[in-house]
Amino acid sequence: MCVLAALCLDDLREMDSLRVLRRLLPGCALVAVMFVIGLISTPQGRTFARVHLGGFYWLNFLQVGGAICLIVLTPLIGATSRLAARDPQRRRAPFSISTPHVLGLLLCAEASVFFMVTIVEWPTSSNMELSPVTFLQKNLGSQRFFSLHDITPNYGTLYGIQSLDATDLPIPRNWANYVHAKLSPSVSPWLFGNGGTLSLTRRSATVDLIANLSNYEDAGVRYVVIPRTVDLPSLYQPSPDSAATSTPDGGTTLDLSYSAGSFVSGATIRAVSIKMPGAPPRGLTATVCSATCVPSTLLARNRDGETFALSHPLALGPVLKIRLTASDSWVQVTVSSVPGRNAPVTAAGRVLPGRVVLVRLTYDPSTLPKLVLSDPLSSVLRLPRASSIASAAGCLVHVNSLTSFTATCATGSRLIYRELSFPGWHATVNGATSRITTFDSVFQEVSVPKGTSTITFAYEPPGSLWAWVAMALGVAAIASGGGWRHRRRLHEALRRFTRQVPTHVSAHEHRLV
Repeated sequence: MCVLAALCLDDLREMDSLRVLRRLLPGCALVAVMFVIGLISTPQGRTFARVHLGGFYWLNFLQVGGAICLIVLTPLIGATSRLAARDPQRRRAPFSISTPHVLGLLLCAEASVFFMVTIVEWPTSSNMELSPVTFLQKNLGSQRFFSLHDITPNYGTLYGIQSLDATDLPIPRNWANYVHAKLSPSVSPWLFGNGGTLSLTRRSATVDLIANLSNYEDAGVRYVVIPRTVDLPSLYQPSPDSAATSTPDGGTTLDLSYSAGSFVSGATIRAVSIKMPGAPPRGLTATVCSATCVPSTLLARNRDGETFALSHPLALGPVLKIRLTASDSWVQVTVSSVPGRNAPVTAAGRVLPGRVVLVRLTYDPSTLPKLVLSDPLSSVLRLPRASSIASAAGCLVHVNSLTSFTATCATGSRLIYRELSFPGWHATVNGATSRITTFDSVFQEVSVPKGTSTITFAYEPPGSLWAWVAMALGVAAIASGGGWRHRRRLHEALRRFTRQVPTHVSAHEHRLV
């Protein structure tokens, strides 16, 4: 920016005021209009402005607006002064102004004020809670963490811990599609994993985490960092703990359906408890389905209702369905109106709108996120089935570094490297170049032979050789151009000096010289 500003000021020296005005006015107007449109065109922008834009921010906006006005008015004043100076009758102008000098002083003052405001507004000292960072540095290894708190990507890079996020713009298309399809449909890809303070989408991001937890594990996420105020276990159940407006309802057959986000996707359940207003009917059975269907056995009643023990543990997929049937009477359950819950209840083929059955799931604790660290600000949870950064079916893979692996395979296989598939990556297997293919639309994959192999990945930006050549040519051009410009200015100075020296001087003047 400083270089561009210097080039702009250098060009302004050779322009008249009206030309400067024609150059600056459209750009300033476009910036102001685009800012206003972007701020007020979305509910999030209006909410952010209403909540966060206090007097300090409006003062900054006034400062920017004043700077734009000065930039626009300075050429006008300069043009008026020059026109007045050209008029013979008004040759004695009350003032004259140099547009480039005023603009230069304005830019210097604006930069100084911006820096001073930032330094004065920022706290001079603070205490950083680094216990999550220290824990991750000791235990993360080659895997990743995902943050819904203040460990943003830049800090992950600073402390040398890998996070699941994107740190550069523009966001690669395959990564953006992967985020929306498998990780978090509610968050923009360039904001995914950036943590920060509580935002409008924080609740949605947390629900997305629970709904797609198995996909996070497949992406190599071992630990999740969340704010201390977020009660993640409360999202493990498809219905609330209690409901003041509960009422009985039912039919000869009840079908309950729950979508991911109201239970932990990828976890395993052992039993289901359903609240009923009275004693269960005779011959009551429950069939629980997700990826597969599992019959159950009715046990005794407890505080959560009638408990059905599954014949074997059931792994939860994207949808959970429960069917209740009785041999000779209606099945009545306790239902409640819970806004935002996508849990339709169907009684004998008829949908009961706006209701959810009070259901509790009994999980296998080993399949749930486990709290491993808690401090006054955040909590760290360990995911139970996190994938390694590199894996291959039927192989034992040893991680040498983040880009080098040793695989021992009984038969030929394919090694999955959980790094973004992007142009510029190269792979070698036992020193020989190997072709990289894309796995799951976003990760890298190479073939590995039977036996022990060493696989190495390396990245070099496409066209980097031409970039080095262009840089060398640019440096040479700048060096030669600077020397040529210096010689030209020296010759011009010598010519001006020779013009000013008199051609005829007296002997006395010659001795003085």
